[in-house]
Amino acid sequence: MKMREPNKTVIARKRRLAGWVDSCRVSPSVIPAKAGIHGSPLNACGDDSLLAHLSNNVLTILRSSSIFVFIATILLSAMSAPAFAEVLGDGWHDVQGEQVTIDEANRFYANGIHTQRNTLETGQFGVNSSTTITPEIENLARALQHDPKLIYDYVHNHIEYMPYYGSMKGTVLTLLDGSGNDFDQASLMIALLRASGYSAQFVIGTQTIPGASLGNWLVVGAGSPGNTFSNRIGNVLSYAGIPYQWAGLGDGTAHVKRAWVKANIDGTDYVFDPGFKSQTSFSPALNDASFVSATN
Repeated sequence: MKMREPNKTVIARKRRLAGWVDSCRVSPSVIPAKAGIHGSPLNACGDDSLLAHLSNNVLTILRSSSIFVFIATILLSAMSAPAFAEVLGDGWHDVQGEQVTIDEANRFYANGIHTQRNTLETGQFGVNSSTTITPEIENLARALQHDPKLIYDYVHNHIEYMPYYGSMKGTVLTLLDGSGNDFDQASLMIALLRASGYSAQFVIGTQTIPGASLGNWLVVGAGSPGNTFSNRIGNVLSYAGIPYQWAGLGDGTAHVKRAWVKANIDGTDYVFDPGFKSQTSFSPALNDASFVSATN
């Protein structure tokens, strides 16, 4: 009867096992180096031999993992630690921005010290791609009957003002987010006007805004002995990076660098400022009964 030939893989495994056992018998106190890690003077016989052999492989993995954990810990610590923590110390800190004057802003852009985002339609402030007409803009323009008055009212009454400088969100994100600064709200209105067949463009300039109107627009509360009304206005403008200069009246009136819209409608140029809004506060004591009596 023909004998079945033994499996060569099985024979090779048995030989490696036998060799391991023989080496254990010859040198019971030294384990050969594995993967670049030197053996340790553990008992290499019997179960200890297998344990020691496995220990070398485990040590290789653990040492590699330890390096990863060490690096990850450093990175996480750097990311979570507040900037200048060693200077400021623990606790909350009221961070204040520095004032950017209108002259500084004009020199900044005139000298070309700006990014590609700020070199578009008007040569500054990144307002070209922000007026792209998308299907969302076309649908909204159609819903507003392509009427410039309805377009202005929609942007002015439904888009919340947020203080920051330059074009950042563009038309669609401003529409979906329901908020934006004067640049982004102008972008949205220009796109809607263009989608309605009108010629519209940005106007970027300086406006002198009375302190009361400026404080209302920026939602700045009344001043206090330690923090005057003008200081509060200046803090908001500085933190937002909006260029401004005081008018010297002492009541918060300031010259502010802003953006608005100019559109040609039936051969006549009109100016719109959808981003400048008047805020109205409601009394928290108003209840359902008083609301019903007030509306009847």
